[in-house]
Amino acid sequence: MYQVRFLKEKNKKLNNKLKRELKTLGFNEDYLSIKYDCDKCKDSGYVNNEMCTCLKGYLKKRKNKNSILFRDGNFDNFDENLFDNDKSKYKITPRENIIKNKEQSLKFINTFKDEENTLGLLMSGKAGSGKTFLAAATGKILLNKGYSVICLTAKEFEDIIKSFNDPDLEKKKKEILDVDLLILDDLGIETQSDYVNNEILKLVDYKMTYNKKMIITTNLTLNEIREKYKSRIYSRIISNFNLLKFFGPDLRVTIKMIKNQ
Repeated sequence: MYQVRFLKEKNKKLNNKLKRELKTLGFNEDYLSIKYDCDKCKDSGYVNNEMCTCLKGYLKKRKNKNSILFRDGNFDNFDENLFDNDKSKYKITPRENIIKNKEQSLKFINTFKDEENTLGLLMSGKAGSGKTFLAAATGKILLNKGYSVICLTAKEFEDIIKSFNDPDLEKKKKEILDVDLLILDDLGIETQSDYVNNEILKLVDYKMTYNKKMIITTNLTLNEIREKYKSRIYSRIISNFNLLKFFGPDLRVTIKMIKNQ
């Protein structure tokens, strides 16, 4: 104990001497101290293995022009009248269906932090059926609520995990794993390989284990997902995602026709 006290006293004297020397030379006493932009996480981005508010703020400000988050999709310009209301083609009309899907998306937002809510959203439907619009609208609201959101296409995710020479690879992976909401757009367009499938499986497993939410959009049906991927991926999706089906005429064609009238 004596030796510990002796060393503490010696260290204190040395620090005081260093401060006097710095002051003599015209510097502030804390000139040699490390200056952090964020005192909470000491610029590591994480506090107790949780993403720090500074990193969440950075992710919120980072605007990738190719990200679906920064397209026009938001609930303010949601117009169910763009969807077909013909009851002769479907059990429920595309208009009734998109309203139901909007309600499910709003429920996802409102229960986002509920501990008991471990479900993500799987938005399945053909191109132009409105799933990417709804995913973007959901992500924007959560972003404005202060949650961190990252959007990646499945192909972009593949490119990241295959960038073995990227010095920031592990940092990028950690961001994707720990972000509050990950929107994985267009599942199915990535290269089919055991490596990529295993990385997708690990991604979904991590998200579900630590209750980090996901929205997955895909042109594939559940049967096509089962055929395309390993049974473990299909099983995780069935067990942990609320399925929202999208159908009806291509919305982009409908909008173009309206504009040309």
